[in-house]
Amino acid sequence: MKKFLVFLLVILFLAACQLKQEKGAPKGEISVNNKDYQMVYAGYEWIDGNLEIRAPRMGKSIFDYTSDFDTLTVSGGSEVIIDIEKAPDTIEVQQYNLDGEMETVNLVDNKILLPAIEDYYVYEVVAKWENGSEVTFIFDIELSD
Repeated sequence: MKKFLVFLLVILFLAACQLKQEKGAPKGEISVNNKDYQMVYAGYEWIDGNLEIRAPRMGKSIFDYTSDFDTLTVSGGSEVIIDIEKAPDTIEVQQYNLDGEMETVNLVDNKILLPAIEDYYVYEVVAKWENGSEVTFIFDIELSD
């Protein structure tokens, strides 16, 4: 009887862990030069039925999140493909330089075109869903020739 209870508890624990993984905020990736990189979270509010998961930004600037992402070095004018799980309804992309200047980037077919000017840029990608869910991702790029 004890073995059965232990077995049952293990099965329930594994099932709960799997449900938790499936109910979490979606992941976001970028593809540059046929290589995939996972963007880092910079806050989210994920709503899935009665489940709400929040991970607020906590007063950090977007530049603080770049330490969790290995800066990519790519050629200016390269194309970046943005892929976010669970098909968001809208995706907005903001580009920041080291001076803190912000510019909205045109997203076409989930692709952005990087500037031709060599510089360091941080990208903030905000994905939104009709149910009120919102996830913010960060990645940074160093442009070179």
